[in-house]
Amino acid sequence: MSTMMEGIAPFKTLLGHALVRDEKGQEMHKSTGNAIWFDEAVEKMGADVMRWVYCGQNTTNNLNFGYSGGDQVRRRIFGTWWNVYSFFVNYARLDGYDPAREPVPYDQLQDIDRWLLSKLQVLIKTSNEALSNYNIMTLVQCAEDFIERLSNWYVRRNRRRYWRPKNDSDVDKLAAYQTLYRVLTDMTKIFAPITPFMTEEMYQNLVRTWDTNGPESVHHCDYPRFDEKLFDEKLAGDMDMVADVVNKVLSVRETRQIRVRQPLKRLILVADETDGPALKRFESHILDELNIKELQLADNAGDYVTYEVKCNMKTLGPKFGRDIKTLTGLLAELPVQEVVDSVSNAQLITLSNDEDSWELSPEDIVVTRNFPESLVVTDTPRLTLIVDIEINDELKREGMARDIVRHIQQTRKDTGLEIQNHIKITWQTNDDTLKEAINEHQDYIRSETLCDEMGNGDVAGPDVKEVNITGTTLKLQVEKTC
Repeated sequence: MSTMMEGIAPFKTLLGHALVRDEKGQEMHKSTGNAIWFDEAVEKMGADVMRWVYCGQNTTNNLNFGYSGGDQVRRRIFGTWWNVYSFFVNYARLDGYDPAREPVPYDQLQDIDRWLLSKLQVLIKTSNEALSNYNIMTLVQCAEDFIERLSNWYVRRNRRRYWRPKNDSDVDKLAAYQTLYRVLTDMTKIFAPITPFMTEEMYQNLVRTWDTNGPESVHHCDYPRFDEKLFDEKLAGDMDMVADVVNKVLSVRETRQIRVRQPLKRLILVADETDGPALKRFESHILDELNIKELQLADNAGDYVTYEVKCNMKTLGPKFGRDIKTLTGLLAELPVQEVVDSVSNAQLITLSNDEDSWELSPEDIVVTRNFPESLVVTDTPRLTLIVDIEINDELKREGMARDIVRHIQQTRKDTGLEIQNHIKITWQTNDDTLKEAINEHQDYIRSETLCDEMGNGDVAGPDVKEVNITGTTLKLQVEKTC
């Protein structure tokens, strides 16, 4: 109609997808019962979730569309994003945060604040380029990574800054609020073309409740632009490396079934002279996030590992079939570390006797690393990580104390207490180790749970909760004091 009546094309660029099929990759047909109608999908999945699914798809490939995929997006992306937003709103309301306050100078922000603002600039730059080139999939991929880092690294690392009692002179707490507020408001503008409804709701609450003179809608705002002053490439790279280290060690814990609440003795990182200082700079973040007591840096893993070297029969067989026995004997005579270094540096290894000589390439040698049972080793593209998983009695008791905190916090939640309410705790157990753990870590338990008074005594009644702490029973009675 536009072309016929006005002589103008209705659009400049058409962004279309390949075929849309069901979740199993089958064509949708009403007769086979696998067709999903648009109105049904919007009501059941949600328009924003459905838009995200489409925008995250490579347009040259078929899209397998269905409700389980939508549910994954809702939980993994939208749920995480909304939880961060809710976290900020709840604490900002409790502390009476005012977005109009003078910004904390950039040089007074913590490294982790500057890291997040750098990551935000990467997201803004990527989003502008992606939208300009109609490459929406790249925007969605970058957004998903940003949301994961925002929740599982920034917010988790900074919770205590928001938990601190309200104090108008607490510049660090204000910096945390201002950083997260800027990020959340910019996110509403960045994601508005993809998720117009959720971003509008967030914008109205984050911006319009405090500033009625600004744009009435997020869709009336200018799109964010890259701010070079807030981008620190080295800091962003270093902090990303630290986050990757944390994720790797958490995977080790999960594989070995060691809860994060259980403290561990040490983490050894084999790093070069470039990465070592960065890891030391963020040592407190690594240790606190992983609940590990000590970080050790090493130039190589030699102090913690023994090596075994042998000939790779698969490659040497075709090359020197009849000489294999001789080569095996000659290789065994060389210093093991010398062979390991040659393989690591991709150098040729020369073996010789009185009669002949042979050159072996690195792939001709099989190097096996052997570590003590208490050490678990894993690698990243930049680092080797060695986790000491031995748990002594002292670490075990501290782990018990952290479990107790978790159960007390859950009890607070179950009984409807507000986050600012203080409590009194009465506990009872027959286990001597558990008693020792509570007495040894009573100050920690009280500080983590807003407990004004804590004591051992007989407990009874419907409000008593029985919990299991590493196979032993602990009775807890939690009472509100104020």
